[in-house]
Amino acid sequence: MRPPGLRSYRHSQPVSSPKELPPGPERRSVHDASALDVQQRLPRTKRWIQSSWRRSRTPTDRTVKNCPLEEVVDRELADGYHISKSGRATAIVEMRAETTAKPVGARCWSLGPAKKPRRAFTLIELLVVISIISLLMAMLVPVLGKVRCQARALVGMGNLRQIAQAVNCYAWDNDESYPPSTATIGFADHWNWQEPTMLTGYRKRSPQLHRSMSAYLHRYVEDASVMFCPNAPKKYTYLQQAWDAGDEWDHPETAPMPDALIGVYCFYWNYTGYLGRGRGLFRGPNGPSRGHGRSNLLVSDYFGYDHWRSPNAYGSCEKFRGANVTEGTWISSAYWSRSASGNTVDLDTLAIELHAGYIDGHVECYSASDTVPIKVILNRETNEPYPPGLGPGDFYLPRSALR
Repeated sequence: MRPPGLRSYRHSQPVSSPKELPPGPERRSVHDASALDVQQRLPRTKRWIQSSWRRSRTPTDRTVKNCPLEEVVDRELADGYHISKSGRATAIVEMRAETTAKPVGARCWSLGPAKKPRRAFTLIELLVVISIISLLMAMLVPVLGKVRCQARALVGMGNLRQIAQAVNCYAWDNDESYPPSTATIGFADHWNWQEPTMLTGYRKRSPQLHRSMSAYLHRYVEDASVMFCPNAPKKYTYLQQAWDAGDEWDHPETAPMPDALIGVYCFYWNYTGYLGRGRGLFRGPNGPSRGHGRSNLLVSDYFGYDHWRSPNAYGSCEKFRGANVTEGTWISSAYWSRSASGNTVDLDTLAIELHAGYIDGHVECYSASDTVPIKVILNRETNEPYPPGLGPGDFYLPRSALR
């Protein structure tokens, strides 16, 4: 097959017999095609070859496939003349000087212009590129961090909404009543309230009641991550296992006996807390109809003060200014905390955004300054709360929950 871009030819090898030439002043003997005549004709032939290949549209058209360089010279320069050995050798040398080096393993010669070698980056150029990349990273990292926090906040609000929907679904299946609170400790008539973050209590309050929240809600919430704040510093290792086990939960790294589990959300349905002297009690809703004198608050982020795990410190599942990690235990989850002796810190300086879910399924945001503290009741008969420094401390409710 004739290589693309080459003129037609009639002889694949140099002709060995004279050829009849047309009459005219250019007519000469075939023996006159000396090395000098070839040298004079060579530039014109090379220009024709290169110009025809420059007009080619595909890179493969610029290569003479399966065609040795000597054969190219024979085809393009002979053109009916008998070239002497010296003229042929001269043409080959000249053409080889104009072609690019033949790559190892290639079966053809590239007769196009040689590629210029690539110039490497200088040290200054490299430093400039690194500086630009560093500047862009410095600008993008804070923005990406804010976007990540916003995404986690949306996930947390979605969790609270799913919890509210699950509790309402339970009520629709159980005579418009919410499940009993698992934030208790004791048995029969000798029980008291515990912190509202309890996912699984220490023991059953009575044989008819469950000690775990999942025993009531597992049908409506199968993924335990819904019951956990995504902004908490660390997720409880056995959260899903504890949620699936229900009342039978036993921590695999402790003695073989039922264990409790404390989360980072506060669950307020059927819960009672102490608001303080002259303010009475906080009572969570017992059903979708809310009930007389009860709040419409179902669940919220944990935000409290003076917990026994972090005395004289604010704590929350949401990260806030100046907060450090309070590590979890085998029954409790880690949370953020910041020391504030005497409870004298202005809550606005914490720069924390909290969320709460209500009976109607909506979730709203509120700040730390827009809260009201409640205490956990130690004695149900007298409504006496735990003394400072010896119990779960204060829990802050959104002010709208008391309206």
